[in-house]
Amino acid sequence: GGGSNGGGSASKEELEELENLKFELGEVKRSLHEERKRADEAEQAAYQADAKRLHAEQETRTLQYKADALKESLAKAEELSANLKQELETAQEVLAETQARLEAAEAEAAAAKEALEELQGRHAALQ
Repeated sequence: GGGSNGGGSASKEELEELENLKFELGEVKRSLHEERKRADEAEQAAYQADAKRLHAEQETRTLQYKADALKESLAKAEELSANLKQELETAQEVLAETQARLEAAEAEAAAAKEALEELQGRHAALQ
C-alpha cells in the first residue's frame, strides 16, 4: 500500500488545505458578524421609525385636540357675537324710542312756552 508519511505528519498539501479552510471559516465568521451587525442596525432603524410614528401620532392627537378646542371657542364666540348683535339691536330700538319721546317732550315744552308767552302777552295787554 501507499505509506503513511512518517507516522501521521500532515503533507504540505494537507497543511495548505487546512490553512484555506481556516481562512474560509474566518471569512464566514466575518460575513456572519457583518450580517448580524446589519440586522442589529435594521432593528434599531425599525425601532426609531416606530418611535417617530408614535411621536407623530401623539402630535396628531394633540393638534386634533387643539383644533377641536378652537372649533368650540369659535362656536362660543359666534354665539356671543349673535347675542351681542341682538343686544345692540335692542339698544338701538330703545334709543330710537327714547329719541322719539325726547322730541315729543321738546315739542310739548315748546308748545307750553308759547302758551305761557301768549298768556304773559295778554296779561301785559290788560295792564
